[in-house]
Amino acid sequence: MRRGRGARVAGILLAGLVCVGMWKLLERAGGGDGRSATPTAASIAAERSIASGAAAAQAHESEARSTDPLARDPAGARTLDLALVRFPDEEPLADVPLEIEPRLESVAGAWLATSDEGRVRVEVPGDARSVGVRAEGFEPLEAALGPERTVSLVLTPSSGLFGRVLRPDGTPAAAAQVQVQFEERTLQFPGGATRSHPVAHSFLRNRVVAGATTSERGFYYLACATRTASASARVRATSSDGLAGSLAVTLPREPSLLGDLTLAEPEKLVVRVIDPDGRPIAGAWVESDENPQPKERSITGPEGLVIFPSPNLPASLRASAEGRWLRERRFDGDLVDRRTRVESCRTRVALVLGPAPMARVRFVDAETRFPIWLAHGRATLRRNGEPAGESEFEPDKNGEARVLFFDPQRGPGTGDLPDLARLSVSKEGYRRDQVFELDPRAPPSPEPTVFALEPVPGYACLRGRAVREGEPVADLQVGLKVQLVSDGATPGSWQYARTFTDGQGRFALRWKRDAAEQVVTVYPHQGKEDEFAFLGPMSEREAVAREHLLEILPAVRVPAVLRGVEREGRYCYYVSVLAGGVAVGTTVNGVPIPVHRDGEARATLLLPSQRRCRITVGYRTGSAVMPDCSTPAEYDPARPVLPLVFEVRPIFADLRGRVAGFAADEIRHLAIGLVLAGEDQSRLVRPEPDGSFLLARVSRGKGDLFLVQEGADPGGPRVLGRQHVVIDGDLEGLVLAADPGSLPEAPDRRGR
Repeated sequence: MRRGRGARVAGILLAGLVCVGMWKLLERAGGGDGRSATPTAASIAAERSIASGAAAAQAHESEARSTDPLARDPAGARTLDLALVRFPDEEPLADVPLEIEPRLESVAGAWLATSDEGRVRVEVPGDARSVGVRAEGFEPLEAALGPERTVSLVLTPSSGLFGRVLRPDGTPAAAAQVQVQFEERTLQFPGGATRSHPVAHSFLRNRVVAGATTSERGFYYLACATRTASASARVRATSSDGLAGSLAVTLPREPSLLGDLTLAEPEKLVVRVIDPDGRPIAGAWVESDENPQPKERSITGPEGLVIFPSPNLPASLRASAEGRWLRERRFDGDLVDRRTRVESCRTRVALVLGPAPMARVRFVDAETRFPIWLAHGRATLRRNGEPAGESEFEPDKNGEARVLFFDPQRGPGTGDLPDLARLSVSKEGYRRDQVFELDPRAPPSPEPTVFALEPVPGYACLRGRAVREGEPVADLQVGLKVQLVSDGATPGSWQYARTFTDGQGRFALRWKRDAAEQVVTVYPHQGKEDEFAFLGPMSEREAVAREHLLEILPAVRVPAVLRGVEREGRYCYYVSVLAGGVAVGTTVNGVPIPVHRDGEARATLLLPSQRRCRITVGYRTGSAVMPDCSTPAEYDPARPVLPLVFEVRPIFADLRGRVAGFAADEIRHLAIGLVLAGEDQSRLVRPEPDGSFLLARVSRGKGDLFLVQEGADPGGPRVLGRQHVVIDGDLEGLVLAADPGSLPEAPDRRGR
């Protein structure tokens, strides 16, 4: 009896040791690195759902597992560590505002946002059996709670395109480059159409709106508007070994996984760049509006080739190279007009670049010796004392430009080389009467010829040096803004200048003095969104007194609530730095705010960490910026009141109407474009077969509706009529008809 009881005890102890060992092994396999094993489980579940064709939401039904025991929770409460990743590429949801239900009443109103690693800690009631997560930009998710403290969740984006790229053998295509292109037909400069010449310009282009790189498992996410945008889109993918593939998508669409995009050996459009003798030219840049691709893939190699995989056809092509000019286009060995587009990948395309007489020059400030930028130059050519044509040039950020010694309209080689080029430069703040001379027949120089421009008296100059963590910042675009002190927070006008820092971070900027007191502010023109730097606002005397140090500092994240917004609008926020009664706008084009739902949205703004500022929410269109579409909010780092709240005025409206006076077979050739005040182009919208049309979600303001007929004139769409509209809300019952009287008369020779 004793021996049997001892054997049973030994057996129980042995079984216990085996269980403990197995538990240790499982712990080491699942959470040995201190993180939950759930993302791996979620990934497996997601792949199973994708393989079986299940909806993306079903892929989220994975059970959270953790070895982190519940301990030290306050009475009646439960602390959870949430780890959020994006479906399907499992990128952490960094810095995303979110709402959690249920939460303890004591912290129900506290602001929640994920960390850079996509994590957040929350307190929920102790008896909670599930948790609801609503993250900005993602579909709501309800997740069951087990005994674990760490809960990993996979959230589906509420807009955008996402899917998987596979190689020909069905394995994931990791590190493939993916982009989405929207096909757009655009009307340009229709305001220039007159009764005697009722023609505008239009072109069809494929605009790249988002790009991404696939994950190790071949998944990608492309951030773009997909629920309100109306467009024909195409997702294109390429691998490093030359495989390619594409997927057609019709928008709008609800968020769901796209079908697999399988790569293959693509059909290729091969473009060869050669000289007049047929020799290949390396280093030439080949461009196609219909087939945008990164510049590094558009530069010819030793054999003079550039390849466009799976191209959109027909396609226009052009090429350029230093010291050369496009002389001819040859398709299958035959000369073609410059406007001819290639129709087939089987076409043998050759772009012929010939030598072009030109010279490199460099313009600098005569006092500071810094480069002259954003200037316009003109070269007047002379031969034997007689005019021989002219060309134009614009210095780049280094002050360098190419001066052509021929008339670009006729091309090089159409006459003898001129013996003199007289250069003049137009630049605010510099003398316009300066003329510089070049000898076109002189031997070419490896270095550009340097010319110094004399500043105009009455202009002041600020000098500075940009640093980040004590190190100079080179090639930083810096802006200078000058406004009247008397204008206070609402300047009626201002001066603005910009330049780039040199290799030591130094820069110099000029502005025109005024009899009234002015205030000067300097800041990065297009810096990073997560950092700020300011000089001023300061007086003119202080601005010119010494060389200033422009120190770049990290921004702070500030929570904000936007009320009255509309889903997928192109909202931006604009920052003005405050000093006394003066407010200086410093965010040139605004910082985008993703908005994924109507009504109220939460956001995190990046603001200066050491400066009091005023913020407004605005909107950006194709070529116009509206920085003041909300009530302003003020942020003071010394006394923060959070979150910031913005009441955003309605921005969008719908325009409905019909075209009248056309037969059914004529309507299919018509299109409507809306050009808003301050803009010069519009997307074209085709009416329905019954003549009705809808321009959805257009920006409010003043503009002109243009009725155009395509294909009737080889020069471009014929403008049939123009109607002025004031858009302060939805408009219905609009009627567009052919009305030549709505177009202006052609101006006389004096421009009247």
